[in-house]
Amino acid sequence: MKTDSYTIPRLPDPCCPELPELRRLQYFYGQLLGSQDFRDEQSYFREKLKLGHRCLDGYGVVCGLVVRPEPLLEPCEPEQDRQRQELDRRLGELEAKGDELEKALADENDAGRKAELERQLAGYHGRREELQGLLDDLCPPAGDERATRVVVECGIAWDCQGNEIILRRPVSVDLWHTLSAGDRRRLKEHGEGETPPLYLSICFCELPVEPVRPMHGDSCDPPSGCRHAKLQDSYRLRVTLEPPAADERCEACCCSCQEPCLLLARIEDFRPGRPLERDDIHNQVRRMLALYDWTTITGVSWVHGGRYAEPDAAYVLGRGGQGTGLEVRLSREVRTSTLMPGVVVVTVHEDFLGGSGRGANIYNVTGEIVPPPGPTTDRLIWRQTSDDRFHQGDMVLIQVKADFILDRCCRPVDGNHVGGRVPLLPDCGGKHPQPEIEGCLEPPGRPGPWRSGNGSGGGLFESWIFIQ
Repeated sequence: MKTDSYTIPRLPDPCCPELPELRRLQYFYGQLLGSQDFRDEQSYFREKLKLGHRCLDGYGVVCGLVVRPEPLLEPCEPEQDRQRQELDRRLGELEAKGDELEKALADENDAGRKAELERQLAGYHGRREELQGLLDDLCPPAGDERATRVVVECGIAWDCQGNEIILRRPVSVDLWHTLSAGDRRRLKEHGEGETPPLYLSICFCELPVEPVRPMHGDSCDPPSGCRHAKLQDSYRLRVTLEPPAADERCEACCCSCQEPCLLLARIEDFRPGRPLERDDIHNQVRRMLALYDWTTITGVSWVHGGRYAEPDAAYVLGRGGQGTGLEVRLSREVRTSTLMPGVVVVTVHEDFLGGSGRGANIYNVTGEIVPPPGPTTDRLIWRQTSDDRFHQGDMVLIQVKADFILDRCCRPVDGNHVGGRVPLLPDCGGKHPQPEIEGCLEPPGRPGPWRSGNGSGGGLFESWIFIQ
């Protein structure tokens, strides 16, 4: 559907979930079962569990997994430098021996000799892990790029495919060496200038464990080498320069996701060898566990509960063309057509604080929403069009009816001003400090700045300022 100047955004086309056929074993005496039958039996229950996660609870971080900076380790003492050099030498010799074993195993055709080479190779991997562990326990040498690390705290998450991701203990992440070789080259090209942000994600993976040697093969071939007897639900941490693809789905259950890894944090101002500050790590970019990632109010152009002189309040409300007016910033774009008159209501409660002797009259302040230029927008701006002036002790009450502001999926903005802590926009200055509230620097269960919403959508965003 078109208007004179733009096209109204439509809902995405419906889709069907990509699921395997759910078949379970029907047991009877004398039935011959193979390894694939047992794998199918496991798949039946695993797929049903994942489907329940996706369709009943959604996906995202359940708890924990907060990313924190890790202090740089002190440079090595001379004795540890010598130990590091010796371990590096032994590790290099061992890796060369491992390369020889892998080449010999690839060229060998005799079954008995191959089994012996596999045994030696397994011993090589064990010895290599032992030496690498000793090397990791030593502090890094001065100027080593591996020194810049972050810690991912323990926690639980469900990815968009329904897999459970569990960190049972905090994990230290070496940011520089977790990046791909291509991303490291791109960072080096930036030199000392402004560096692009890093994106830290967590992904579900299956880890083969408990290697055993099969007693019998599936055919007449010679006995095979070791096989892993179990698969352990595990994870891997990924650091990239490119942000993960945004989830544009309106329904987490039916449509398959494109990016199974969960974004945990955006890391700004990363330079190898330089310790990170707490403010460099932005945990608020993560998605918390939910069926839908609601659009929220993330910033406003006035200090909630602040005290303004009358000329300053006129500037904040945009009276007489001065200032920009009341600005509300949103976490995602909403449909411009839903920003209709009545969505923003500004009223004045006279002499709310007392002291002037007038009666507590209430009147509306006439204003209008500034029309956004396109079919969607991530901000709402309201300006006062009347000449009403305020007096000392008045309270100016600002209400945004979030139930009627819809995003691209026709879901209302999650607008309840929980805690009254939605922050001041960074470009609006700090002339009027926010009233102090003891503690509560971050909302419970969601690291990062406060925002509107209680996870249910809709609601009334209320805020106010006082005239002093």
